[in-house]
Amino acid sequence: MEWALSICNVKQLSQWAGPEQGEKFRPASEDGFPEDVDFTRIYFGQEFCERALPKVDEVMQAVMLCNKENKKFTLVTPYVTEHGLARLKDIFANMEQYHVHCEVVANDWGVLYLLQEKYSSFVPVLGRLLNKIWRDPRMDSYLRDISPEDRRLFQTCSLAGSFMQSLMKSFGVNRIEMDNLLQGLDENLPQWGYLVSLYVPYGCITTGRICFFQSWGLRSEDKFQASPQTCGRQCEGQWLEFRESSLLSGPGNPKCQVMQKGNSVFYRQSPAFVKKGLEQAASLGVSRIVYQPEPL
Repeated sequence: MEWALSICNVKQLSQWAGPEQGEKFRPASEDGFPEDVDFTRIYFGQEFCERALPKVDEVMQAVMLCNKENKKFTLVTPYVTEHGLARLKDIFANMEQYHVHCEVVANDWGVLYLLQEKYSSFVPVLGRLLNKIWRDPRMDSYLRDISPEDRRLFQTCSLAGSFMQSLMKSFGVNRIEMDNLLQGLDENLPQWGYLVSLYVPYGCITTGRICFFQSWGLRSEDKFQASPQTCGRQCEGQWLEFRESSLLSGPGNPKCQVMQKGNSVFYRQSPAFVKKGLEQAASLGVSRIVYQPEPL
């Protein structure tokens, strides 16, 4: 099983490349991870917000650093507007000019189409935001009372069907990305026909273009714009935590924490939840684990 380290921005990249990488880039066994994790791949980029997309030179900095450290490289891209798509075209064109051969995680159908039509030298990966499986952690309390057959309906999605399998093949997609789900992974996951990447310890619940964090300190008429002109990147250092009683398995023993960072809401999995997910992933042949010190 391959391990990949997710790095969202150039600030984190410089921290990882520094003489003392820090504990945030080393998953601890007490958090449910094995003691001997060896990252052979770097995921660099942004899944959730086009305003946080790295610049062209920052992407090339990540590429060169991966070459230096003998790590494989994967570029992560978000859902985008036409403005964001234009920025991605610049990034793709620059990587192609310097003969960068890598994976590109697409979380937007337009980006996936662009890769197929103009940048076929990159290996497309279907991002987890285009994987429409149920991922609300509150479902777990409801799913305890239903039959295993009915529970499986919440463990699968359209990607398991023949139509989507054929569509993914036409796009050249051989790998899909998934969250570690409270309802568990589908026991028939190997029959879906893809290589699978599993994200830990953060799972995505929901995301959108309007960002609460970006609106901090602005006048009322300037808040909550879908396409704001400026962004102070408050999300890089700020979190909001939600208290959800249905996620508590006992006093002081949450199965996961629900939190918002930037324009997205995530659940952070407990150590026991992470460990169980990794064990199930190994039994089902999941070929890659993506470790996220921070999801955005």
